[in-house]
Amino acid sequence: MLIDLDSPESVDRAADEVIALTDNRLYGIFNNAGYGVYGPLFHHQP
Repeated sequence: MLIDLDSPESVDRAADEVIALTDNRLYGIFNNAGYGVYGPLFHHQP
């Protein structure tokens, strides 16, 4: 499931989908959101 964490609407849609798929019995969640940097680090500003 993809979620745009900057979009409250996206988070709400995902929550509704999880509730429907689990019959409102979600016992845990794993947040695997992250940020990636591609290329050599010296090309990126801090």
